[in-house]
Amino acid sequence: NLDKQYHKTAQSNIIPLKKGASKDQSLPYSALANVFEKLEQEPGRLKNLAIASEFYLEVLKSSANPADDLIKVTYLMINRLGPDYEPGLELGLGETLLIKAISTGTGRSTQQIKADYHEAGDIGVVALKSRKKQSVMFKAKPLTIDQVFNNLTEIAKLTGNSSQARKIGIINKMLTACEGEEAKFLMRSLEGKLRINFGEKSVLVALAKAFVEFECYKNSKKHVNPEHLVEAEEKIKDAFSQTPNYELIIKSALEHGIRQIHKYCILTPGIPLKPMLAKPTKSVTEILDQFQGQEFTCEYKYDGERAQLHLLPDGKLKIYSRNSEDMTERYPDLVGVINELKKLNPDIKSMVLDSECVAWDKQESKILPFQVLSTRKRKDVQENEIKVQVCLFVFDILLLNGEPLLTKPLKERRKIIKENLKLIDGKLQIAKYMNSSNICLLYTSPSPRDSTSS
Repeated sequence: NLDKQYHKTAQSNIIPLKKGASKDQSLPYSALANVFEKLEQEPGRLKNLAIASEFYLEVLKSSANPADDLIKVTYLMINRLGPDYEPGLELGLGETLLIKAISTGTGRSTQQIKADYHEAGDIGVVALKSRKKQSVMFKAKPLTIDQVFNNLTEIAKLTGNSSQARKIGIINKMLTACEGEEAKFLMRSLEGKLRINFGEKSVLVALAKAFVEFECYKNSKKHVNPEHLVEAEEKIKDAFSQTPNYELIIKSALEHGIRQIHKYCILTPGIPLKPMLAKPTKSVTEILDQFQGQEFTCEYKYDGERAQLHLLPDGKLKIYSRNSEDMTERYPDLVGVINELKKLNPDIKSMVLDSECVAWDKQESKILPFQVLSTRKRKDVQENEIKVQVCLFVFDILLLNGEPLLTKPLKERRKIIKENLKLIDGKLQIAKYMNSSNICLLYTSPSPRDSTSS
């Protein structure tokens, strides 16, 4: 049914890309801006999926470097420049800087631009209006997707005293070259608010459809098998949950086929796994009906910070938050804990643990409130200056010695933790839990936590 809806809604109204382009010719940014405009104006999800997948397919067919171009298009569509766990790639410039950039780039006063921004509430609309009023003596070369992506990456990485002036300079060059709706979406990207009604889950579905259609195109097949489409969507979602990196996803799909992607994009130390969030319930009776006659587990809810620990084969340690943020710098003391763990467990070469990091009182051997943990510095933390000690409470193991354990039941993974981890008092413990089939305990059990296991 979805496939039929796609075909009904996918109209060929995307700006065509030049086929057979040379390797040094990037795709026009105007084509992507056109897609953004259509997504913004279209409220229907199926139609938006059709618009995006059609453009992805056009990129695959027309680009001389399909992997590189599709990677950049995909990241620009979710308003990011790389995976969540790579630091220094965040967009989201302040309105003061953006207003100043528009002013210097279009020749309008900051007062005029502030007034427009106050009225419109959208920096992109203000940039578009300002750009239309601007007259130039010589027309700049059209913006390309490659150019915009690289410039945004450079802006995101700029730091230091002169970084603001350099950022404004790069923005001005791009603004001068903007045509049509490009200025609107360029400034929105810089602000970090693209507003195109198209989320990351939809991006994965659209990519799956584009790859299935591209395989049909290469094999001279006229029709897409609906079963292949459903299978591709499931495979890409599973692959992304284990390897949340569009570069790896897209390159694997092109090399091995979208329906084989799950064999190559698997849980790997150093790449944080996407957590499966807890499902809210509508009522207590729904819980009782769900667990009636079933064995379930209740787990203690720790008042700390989620910590996904990755021990890499080379001995390095990486720590990630629930949002895949790299927190290794914040917890240098945990490196010593894991080194101590490795001495106690010499057979461990690599692993991924899901745990809760809590503030710990060594004298009283008890957990301290989260407010105490939050007083720790987030950057430039020196181990000898740490005043708030922490303890890790492990509640899941996701990989051990290169073997992903996600397909194993939680009960079996807990058994693996007990058999393979010699715990360290006050530093690394197993999270408290209780298994039962008595639903009356649900009234008094801790509330469910987010978990990577279903």
